[in-house]
Amino acid sequence: MVRYIIGLAIGFLGGWLLWQVGGAIFLQASQGVSFIDFMSDPVNAIRAMASLAAFEAGLATLTNFNTIGLWLAGISTFMFGVLVAGLWSHGTDIRLWLPNVVYLACLTALFLGLFISRKSRKRLV
Repeated sequence: MVRYIIGLAIGFLGGWLLWQVGGAIFLQASQGVSFIDFMSDPVNAIRAMASLAAFEAGLATLTNFNTIGLWLAGISTFMFGVLVAGLWSHGTDIRLWLPNVVYLACLTALFLGLFISRKSRKRLV
């Protein structure tokens, strides 16, 4: 039951992040920037892939593909960590990387919860 709640939370967080990426794509498209130019920026590409991985991790966990969901949640968490580290080390404004730190903290907590619930389930069986 706990895994399903965590999977639902990861799925909702991934969906929210995909919604934000989609909004950024539409905003850039209204200003004349093509999709290829938008995705060639590493920040946008990493955030889009990490959001998609988080959404798919939630779906995989909800459909009882627990190992795949755990791997996708870990990949998404790692990609958000790379994104935050890159933004921070590049010296960008705090307003750009602080929301990503919050998302990274949430994804890390959900990933660890998924990992711990998987390990405790294996011990009980």
